[in-house]
Amino acid sequence: MEELSILDEVRVLLVNYDVFLDRYTSTLQSLSSIVVKSSTVKNYRIMLANNKELWNAIAKCSRTANRGTLESIKDRNFYLRTVKGVVLLARNLSVENQILPQEFSLQDNVVDFLSSFQPLYDEMEVALYQVGYEFLYNISRNCITFNQATLDALCQVLSYPSRLECNEALTLPWSLYFSRIIRNEEFAYCFLKHPSCDQILFDYMIEDIIKNNTNLFDAIGTKSHSLEELSTLGSIQADIWVCIVSNESFTKYLKKVESQNWDIFHNILLLSQLIVTSSEKWDKYQLTSIMAWAYGIFESAAKNVELYFEDDLDDDLLAHRLHQNMTISLDIISALSKFEHVRKFILFYGGLEVLIKTLGTLQKNCIKINFHKDTAGVVSNVITTNDMGEKIENTKKINKRIDYASGSIKPTNFPECKSLIIEILGFLAYKNREVQDKCRELHGMELVLSNCLIDDNDPFIKERSIICIRLLLEENQENQWFVAQLEAKKAVDNEVLSQAGYEVKIDHSGQIQLASKPTGDIDDTNVIMS
Repeated sequence: MEELSILDEVRVLLVNYDVFLDRYTSTLQSLSSIVVKSSTVKNYRIMLANNKELWNAIAKCSRTANRGTLESIKDRNFYLRTVKGVVLLARNLSVENQILPQEFSLQDNVVDFLSSFQPLYDEMEVALYQVGYEFLYNISRNCITFNQATLDALCQVLSYPSRLECNEALTLPWSLYFSRIIRNEEFAYCFLKHPSCDQILFDYMIEDIIKNNTNLFDAIGTKSHSLEELSTLGSIQADIWVCIVSNESFTKYLKKVESQNWDIFHNILLLSQLIVTSSEKWDKYQLTSIMAWAYGIFESAAKNVELYFEDDLDDDLLAHRLHQNMTISLDIISALSKFEHVRKFILFYGGLEVLIKTLGTLQKNCIKINFHKDTAGVVSNVITTNDMGEKIENTKKINKRIDYASGSIKPTNFPECKSLIIEILGFLAYKNREVQDKCRELHGMELVLSNCLIDDNDPFIKERSIICIRLLLEENQENQWFVAQLEAKKAVDNEVLSQAGYEVKIDHSGQIQLASKPTGDIDDTNVIMS
């Protein structure tokens, strides 16, 4: 077979590259003709791809390639060009057959060679890496193999583009390959613990590929929670992050990054929030892994927010970070709470108690804010009240919570947090008698009832509170009786109860109780659980 003879000659050249330099041109021409034909003629490609002896010859070439530093630029160029020809042939044939090259561990050989020499980032070297990524992608399309012994070399190969100024040619093949290898749970687990992980995930993927070549961060900025209009590259990157955020090692990785660089941690957390809240296709294993880090971030933020108010801290930066951690984690938990598995997770780890306690902390310390705008939409007046409904006159405190120049609420007042907590409580209370009772016993019902009003600090909090009250009262006479007594003391607005689907009545014995209103009288608010 002529192709075997040519590959054997290539192998000899790769072993003795400094001796047979004069034979490079003719050998490369012969190899090139095989590569071109295997690319354009399908039957020929299939025939070669199913020839075990041929794959063995390719594997021998890749194993015998010199691992040292080449003596001159000319030698190096010829040498890399020859290796590139071998990898090109492997890339073409691996379209038709991935099993045979994997039997010869060809993927490990390619990774081993690419990581073996000092990179110069010249044109031929970049072209070799491009072909290498394309081959590694092809060979892993149907079966993803990972040898833990190659982790260091593989991470070195993956980090190559991050050190290259003009790496556009590598972006797509690199992303395609990484989207395959990251699906291997063992690789993902080991990779997230590897020292080069930050360089690859943040320096290259987020700062270079995602921010410069996709619109993922645009979606974050608009809070669209939608990945429907992504480019091909954006979709590939999103798929990669689905694997990352749902791997059990991601929790430890996030903790490490947060302790070292909060800005990097925040960028990763924002992207993770978009990925998690934009998908509804999670299995129980993935949900457990995501909740491990999302709930952990919330729980830590909740403790620190409590200390922030207890110690009367005046630290805008700390408040900003705590607010970001809390809103992002709560948004993720809220989006996933429609899954029964997540609701069980929250309850198992004492999340109900933490949520109610945090709601109480925020209720006590956050200012209720109502912006009054004129016909032009400009804020003309601001009404601020405390948790008792009393007007706040402390100008210094108000100025610490409201940015009058932009007409926005500062992180020091933790906007949106109460609204998200109440939404999660509604999910937990859905057809769950134990949660309904605990909310009453832990004084959560009073907290929810006290938020059934418009508050610009927490958009939609009135609507979410009314839905939550409805779910807390549903088929629970004790809770209904409890709220009826509050209403008798004028502690509950009749309109709120009406919107929740209940009305106060006096029974034949003179006892005050709640009764369900006729279905047609209840505001149509959909609550969907799964």
